[in-house]
Amino acid sequence: MSARPPDSGRGRSSVESSFRAHLPAWIAGLGGIVLTALLFANQRQQQEQRIRTEFDRRVENHMRALQNRINSHGELLLALRNLFRYSTDVSREQFGEVARDLINRNPGIQALKWVPRVPASERPAYEAAGRSDSLTNYQFTEFGLNRQLIAAQPRREHYPLHYIEPIQENRRLIGWDVASDPMRLGWLMESCDTMEVSVSERITLSKETNPQASVTVIAAVFRGETKLETVQERRENLQGFVLGMFRVGDGVEFSLLGNPFGGLDVLVVDNSSAGTNRFLYYHPGETNRPQVNLAAAVQPGPSTALLQTNLAPTVAPTETEIRSGMHRIEKVAMSHHREWLCLFRPTSEFLASLKSQQPMFALVAGFSFSALLTAYLLAAGRRSQQVEAVVKERTAALEKANTRLEREMRERGQMALALLESEQHLRTLIEVCPDAILVSRNSQVVFVNEAALHLFGADSRDQLLRKSPYDLVHPDYHDAVTERRWQVVELGVPAPVMEQKIIRLDGRTVDVEVAATPFKDREGSAIVGLFRDITERKLAEQERQRLNRKLQEAAKLESLGVMAGGVAHDFNNLLTGILCHASLAKLDLPADSPLQEGLTEIETASLRAAELCKQMLAYSGKGQLLVQALDLSAVVQDSLNLLRLSISKKVSLELSLASGLPPVEADATQIRQVIMNLVINASEAIGENTGAIRVSTSVMRASREYLAGTILSPEIPEGDYVFLEVVDTGCGMSAETISKIFDPFFTTKFTGRGLGLAAVLGIVRGHSGALQVTSQLGRGSAFRLLLPVAAATALNRAPSEAEIHLCEWRGSGTVLVVDDEEPVRRVAAQSLRRLGFDPVLAKDGREALQIFQRDPDHFVAVLLDLTMPQLDGSQTFQALKLIRPGVRVVLMSGFDQQEAITRFAGKGLAGFLQKPFQVHTLRERMQAALVSDP
Repeated sequence: MSARPPDSGRGRSSVESSFRAHLPAWIAGLGGIVLTALLFANQRQQQEQRIRTEFDRRVENHMRALQNRINSHGELLLALRNLFRYSTDVSREQFGEVARDLINRNPGIQALKWVPRVPASERPAYEAAGRSDSLTNYQFTEFGLNRQLIAAQPRREHYPLHYIEPIQENRRLIGWDVASDPMRLGWLMESCDTMEVSVSERITLSKETNPQASVTVIAAVFRGETKLETVQERRENLQGFVLGMFRVGDGVEFSLLGNPFGGLDVLVVDNSSAGTNRFLYYHPGETNRPQVNLAAAVQPGPSTALLQTNLAPTVAPTETEIRSGMHRIEKVAMSHHREWLCLFRPTSEFLASLKSQQPMFALVAGFSFSALLTAYLLAAGRRSQQVEAVVKERTAALEKANTRLEREMRERGQMALALLESEQHLRTLIEVCPDAILVSRNSQVVFVNEAALHLFGADSRDQLLRKSPYDLVHPDYHDAVTERRWQVVELGVPAPVMEQKIIRLDGRTVDVEVAATPFKDREGSAIVGLFRDITERKLAEQERQRLNRKLQEAAKLESLGVMAGGVAHDFNNLLTGILCHASLAKLDLPADSPLQEGLTEIETASLRAAELCKQMLAYSGKGQLLVQALDLSAVVQDSLNLLRLSISKKVSLELSLASGLPPVEADATQIRQVIMNLVINASEAIGENTGAIRVSTSVMRASREYLAGTILSPEIPEGDYVFLEVVDTGCGMSAETISKIFDPFFTTKFTGRGLGLAAVLGIVRGHSGALQVTSQLGRGSAFRLLLPVAAATALNRAPSEAEIHLCEWRGSGTVLVVDDEEPVRRVAAQSLRRLGFDPVLAKDGREALQIFQRDPDHFVAVLLDLTMPQLDGSQTFQALKLIRPGVRVVLMSGFDQQEAITRFAGKGLAGFLQKPFQVHTLRERMQAALVSDP
């Protein structure tokens, strides 16, 4: 057995000892390399994530702006569509004014057009109307074989370009029949059949210097509030189309003002088309291109930026090239069958701007640190004290980090508590909000607040939760709700506030204002709807409109009454001269003179004119009233024979007169005139047909609500009223006719013959009454006259003058005649001379006072006009009484006596002379004034 070499054990031990001593260093070096590689990979991943995040952010900004711009194009086209939808007669000037305003405010619009639906039978009328509307050669046209416009071929329906704006550069296209191009006609019919905005495929605007891709946006216009549930009903009620020609490039660039393209290549294609028609727009994103003022895109026409960026499809990269690297594709739903794709890819400059040297720096730094750490650990065994110091230092740093971590944990706890409190505050605000709040997801209500329970009439939230929003909306608004839901869910934009009706759980309908907005949480997308009850506001608005109509009617009646009174007064002045001159002429001529008959006819005609003046005064409410206590049933009974003679033989007159009616204070003559006018009008409404007229009387309690539906209601209070009602079975009246029947000389039969119902309205006004009119075409009419019940025993008013024999009476002395009308002064002077007086004339109150002051006792009487300039009759009367209290003043006026002498009651007026008057009437008034006690 041989012996072991003495040094082999020590060498192996030395190697093992050296290995154990260097093992931490090698482990540390290898670990450093691994960690460095991991750090480098993490930095590279973070850098790529930053690039992707920034790329996605820019794309989303661009898409949001582009989508808003596309929505604005659709909204302006819908605004133009509403111009035709709510007006049946839109002129070329109105269309041009609205279209030019839309074009000036929206770049990218090449033209706006109106295309009506014209059946073949209406083609000649349309062409004639166009030629009369400043278009001399207007006709329906189409393109021939050589692209020249020729007369359109006959078709069952035509769709001509009737209005175009701007018109100058498109004038030759006016009248072009879209029906001659099947493809374009198909775009139109798509909008009609789907009731949505339709978008065409790519169209190149050849007239522009740098042609670019454009599209036609189409919106169908339907007639009125028609039923449009099926395609057949939509085509039958189609009125036409509004078309907008939009330049894609201008629209895209303007939508991105404030969101420049820098760093992104943008390609827009029509995913519904193929070939070159698929390409719509391309913009390279290099920053070394010349800077462009994007504000220029606000003006109509292609901008400078567009001419530089909207490249032809042969210059732009293909979809395949863009899809080969980092890219993003966004879809834009343009219409029912049209979809655009927006392709974005980052440029090399964009990628270079976001790349940094941080990953490489981390790699170099990691390797360097690993090498240093390895060297350090190799010497660690020899420097145990330094290791212990390092351990203590690291321990202290760890304790400090632990302290900092504890502090951060406390702060996070406080933040969580604050977040909980904020959530509680938000929930409280939602519950106390006066507006109803509903949150729906997947067509089911998932949240309601307390106000929603009150609005929808629910006792608990379970009655509303899991219901479909359509169950709570009135069926008339389902289509509108569907469209707004699509706008909120698909487009992600809030829907504007609109008015609609909801159905409570008890079945009652309520008017509300609704606003909807998109909402996202951990469970997904939802819709938040705010409902505000506007029932009281709408009722208040209706009441305000009703009061405004009442005020307008009252103002109209008041103005017509003032006019009628003024005309009657002036006309009476003219008739005064005619009647007095005729009377004087008759007195001067022998009784057997052949002129006597003609003068009598003049007097008769003048008296008839005076009667017309009385009717006008009655209409103005200033007619003379002989008020007494009347039984309205007795007045109708007394007029029965005359009524039967005044109506057609084919019309039966039925009476339903209440007995024991309370008395009313009224003028019997004027009430009879009202009854006669209403019955005659009822007979004429029946005409040559057989029919019946029912006249009834009774008493009723009229509330404020009932009086609100009558004429003249603002002037009378609520209370007990005796009413007279005349009901016929005639032709009836429309609402428009009812609004005019009380206008002077208005008639539905032939040329107006008098004041008719206008005088009736004046008489009712003079008696502080009211009228209610109800009628229906083909069903007859009903007039109800309301007169207030007399509060006490009514006074019988009769003339106070005794019967005086005046045939041969003559006077003497000087009489001062005061009137601003020279013909009246002359005829009054001639009449007074015939009666033995010596007249002195004054043209107004001032001149009369000057003459009277010279010798007040010289005048036996003053004949004074009521209405004069400067000093009127009332002021002149007071001044005369101050000069000589006992002077006898006879008042003259074209107004009725009661209206005229109201201001002179108890002041010593000697008499009243109604214009027009005759000589014998003047004799009666002068004798009565001079023989009575002063």
